Amino acid sequence: MIFDIDKQTIGDLEIFPEPKNGNSIYSFFNRTATIGGQDTLYEMLNNPVSDLDFLQTRKEEINFFFLHDNHLKLHKRQLDYIEFYLKNRRFPLRDNIIDATFDALSNKVTLNSDYYYISEGIFHIVQLLIDLDLFMEEAKTLIMPLSLEQELEKIKKITSSKKLNDVFKKPPKQPKDLSSSQINKLDQLFRVTEKNTFRELLAAVYKIDVLQTLSQIMKNEGFSLPEYCSESTTKFDVVDGFHPFLASPVKNSFSFNQESNLCFVTGANMSGKSTFLKTMGLMIYLSHVGFPVPAKTLK
Repeated sequence: MIFDIDKQTIGDLEIFPEPKNGNSIYSFFNRTATIGGQDTLYEMLNNPVSDLDFLQTRKEEINFFFLHDNHLKLHKRQLDYIEFYLKNRRFPLRDNIIDATFDALSNKVTLNSDYYYISEGIFHIVQLLIDLDLFMEEAKTLIMPLSLEQELEKIKKITSSKKLNDVFKKPPKQPKDLSSSQINKLDQLFRVTEKNTFRELLAAVYKIDVLQTLSQIMKNEGFSLPEYCSESTTKFDVVDGFHPFLASPVKNSFSFNQESNLCFVTGANMSGKSTFLKTMGLMIYLSHVGFPVPAKTLK
């Protein structure tokens, strides 16, 4: 179900950066470790919904990382290199010992930039997969939302591949530790046979990046996850709400219900009326994205 909102309101709430003003809610939340995480964050923030099950699921996913210290180690340079490698237009290396030996010897005779980028890309992927495997091992001992388990299943499709057994047993510390046969075999795996599956793995990694980022914002900025009410009666209850752009905000509590659902906001110029309205509107928007909100509690 779509959550209706017009462009004017999105602009008034400063959800996304405007040409004249780089300050935005997106910029505030944008503390991800990867560029892919930034893109995923934007997509999430740009798609508010009114689906209660969907919102409860996202809340549970964020809360999992908020409650547990089991976080996935992510490095921007590593993921950037992996994306660069995947976009390499050079025809994938053939997975056989003859071609692998020929490619390696040719590179020694005449340095080949494509072969270098492929080797570096595969090395970074292996490092990422090792970190993912460790993350999943630790996650086994925790109670995890079903939706997150499904994301990890996408990762397992790659990490459980027999072609990765040797690199998991003896992890390379640098690209030159990879043999020529491993480079050719894994290039075929990542760019041909499991190309789509590996892209699903990266999407899961970027989603985890966002969820971890949101959980850290909750801890560092005093945000909380909204509580959703399933009954059909009107309810909007905020305790100690504040606007995240303010360095020393005055916190406000506010309540709407079925019997009391009209409010007049009055006060002198520059007394904070607009900020108050933006704060309440922002919390409604963020709650329909399933994100943490700037308040002690929101129902």
